[in-house]
Amino acid sequence: MAKDLPRYEWYQTDKQVTIAISKADTDIKDVSFKYGRDHNILQIYVGFELIFDGKLSNGIDDRNLTLTCTKRKVEAKCPKVENKQWSALFSDGKKEIAKTIVVTPEKIVQKEKKNWLQIGKEADEEEVKDMEGSEAGLNHFFQKLYGDSNEETKKAMMKSFSESNGTVLSTDWNDVKKKKIECQPPDNMEFKKY
Repeated sequence: MAKDLPRYEWYQTDKQVTIAISKADTDIKDVSFKYGRDHNILQIYVGFELIFDGKLSNGIDDRNLTLTCTKRKVEAKCPKVENKQWSALFSDGKKEIAKTIVVTPEKIVQKEKKNWLQIGKEADEEEVKDMEGSEAGLNHFFQKLYGDSNEETKKAMMKSFSESNGTVLSTDWNDVKKKKIECQPPDNMEFKKY
């Protein structure tokens, strides 16, 4: 590597080596590279200025090498000829300026999809269990009974409940439609008009 070249970092996967060279405000049109396949020598230029020069420890596929520029760096993505990890970027044992970062792909774990219909059903069942034996549970039962009934059953419930002052609830319209429903207070109680 030649002296006074910009600082760089590199990292790798099994299939690619990425070299990030510190070079601010570079236009991609000015960036080019040369690669000698016989000796694995990679040179990267901005205009006529050499910004990277080194003999790589293994071969790269220069036909698929891509160069990109960001605000602060030039990045070279070099596909490997062999899909294996490199122990070093350079083969000539030169001291590298930056630390090597080895990137290995992690196993992607897909989250289990939630069945919202099942969760809603379980929540409703739990709510009903919580209401059992309470006045709220009883009201919920009667609301569900009335809501799920046909028109004749609803008429029977309304007529029997209102005529008996809330002491009788019938669901049989054929029985209720012909007669007046009398008040039937609970055992040991009597009905008084006010």
